[in-house]
Amino acid sequence: MGILFYQLISVIAFEDLYTNNIFNNLFRFFILICSFISVLLSVDYVLCSKISLAEFPLFKISAGLGGMILSCATDLITIYVSLEFLALSSCFLSGYTKRDIRSNEASMKFLLMSGASSSSLLYGFSLLYGFSDGQVQLDNIIDKISFSQYLPIICISAAFILAGTAFKLSLFPFHQWTPDVYEGV
Repeated sequence: MGILFYQLISVIAFEDLYTNNIFNNLFRFFILICSFISVLLSVDYVLCSKISLAEFPLFKISAGLGGMILSCATDLITIYVSLEFLALSSCFLSGYTKRDIRSNEASMKFLLMSGASSSSLLYGFSLLYGFSDGQVQLDNIIDKISFSQYLPIICISAAFILAGTAFKLSLFPFHQWTPDVYEGV
């Protein structure tokens, strides 16, 4: 958190895979605070359920790290990997109570739905990658794609990316699986 407070200038690091500016630092700080508060609020639950406390903070930290990287990503690969890192950590958290059958079912349903949404998201990304002459940077994709020539492909790609993201975030109308997962957790 201290490092985020002192990064006040806009810096681009890791060969344009990651952007660092004030807005991203604020968003990453918010993710850190929410992760810390959620760990503090759930300690009593973990202790009462007599489950090992060791894995829980690790899953929360890895989910927070995935969200922090996702908020600063500038290319398709980093976006996908950080989104999957966040989703898999959340999947492991949903199946945290290993002895409960409902928790195991919730984790399996989360994993299957996450895999289905990842395939849709990757198909949309692959369309963008293919029609932009192999560019993965978001700025380069916008520069390389001829919108007048490839408008139907761009719309199809946007639809697949939107559907994959909506599944991951449980947005309407892709939210039918979410209550079953929340009930099992």
